[in-house]
Amino acid sequence: MIRRAYASLAAVGIGGALLATGIPSASAGVIGTCKMHMTDQVRVVQPTQNIYTTFDGGCVIVANSFATWHLRTSSQAIVNHMYYGDDPTSSWSITDSVRLGEFTWSAGGAQSGDGNSTFTQNEFPIAVRVGSWAGIYPSRSGSTVTLTAQAVRYATSLNRNIAWEGATGWIQYRNSDGTWANLRSVTLNSAGQASWSYTRSTSRTYRVVIDGQPTIWAATSPSAVK
Repeated sequence: MIRRAYASLAAVGIGGALLATGIPSASAGVIGTCKMHMTDQVRVVQPTQNIYTTFDGGCVIVANSFATWHLRTSSQAIVNHMYYGDDPTSSWSITDSVRLGEFTWSAGGAQSGDGNSTFTQNEFPIAVRVGSWAGIYPSRSGSTVTLTAQAVRYATSLNRNIAWEGATGWIQYRNSDGTWANLRSVTLNSAGQASWSYTRSTSRTYRVVIDGQPTIWAATSPSAVK
């Protein structure tokens, strides 16, 4: 059964002092680990989505154990939480108002239900950015090849995809050995497009690679031949 772990800035009620501070009581003994696992790259692409999460370690084996992890910024500010409470399968439920950027899931405290034992916890980085998509559209007139690159990104304020104005990247071609080489740098206009023409009599395989930004994931188009 999947139980969703919703974002909250309130300290969890059970064992609140431990989970809010991450400091076990003096009498507690460490008896194992408590680990949380989820993707370290979150793509925000819709108003709501669930990030699949699992837990393992001693806290899963010992009944009635509970734990929390804090989502921290580089300045250690806490912006979100995840909780474990006897279900090894869960999800991080987010909306498109989730804070974007680079974060770390840090230990907030884990202990057995009776409070007499604690568990060490894992910590790991996670990047949360909006999704993006790219395309390359080649055309030919005689020996003149025109390559049009296009990209869109998700806009959290509008709940939809929009043209990725100002994005930069490279139109690339594929070599005979399968590697890709840069052909032309591009900057997308207000329509999220950039076109470039050059002379080539034989066909080539093309793609466009759009650079990522701190809150937007990079995008690579499918390839196209012309």
